[in-house]
Amino acid sequence: MRKSYDVRIGGILKAVRESFSCTQDQVCNDTGIDISRLRRLEHGKVKMYADELFELCVYFGISFEQVMRKDIFDTMVQAKQEREAEFKKLVEKEKLRLGSIFPTKN
Repeated sequence: MRKSYDVRIGGILKAVRESFSCTQDQVCNDTGIDISRLRRLEHGKVKMYADELFELCVYFGISFEQVMRKDIFDTMVQAKQEREAEFKKLVEKEKLRLGSIFPTKN
């Protein structure tokens, strides 16, 4: 039986991955972590090594301390809101750029 912190950290990392709308396949392709290993990590079935935790923290742009704190979900919500705001800015910028290239009739 795995220790509770393995289950907790795995569950937090799964929630972080889902908050970024990433699939396990995407994470594995980008990090090189084997998909079956990621699945077992997320369910707390295997011990997570420091290098794996570090790799996933870097990938998601979170710190080890954030994973260990209970307020990680607030951090995730804030990060998601920041990403959405940045995306909206990029969309508006692209609309302006395309509008100057392809003006519409009014």
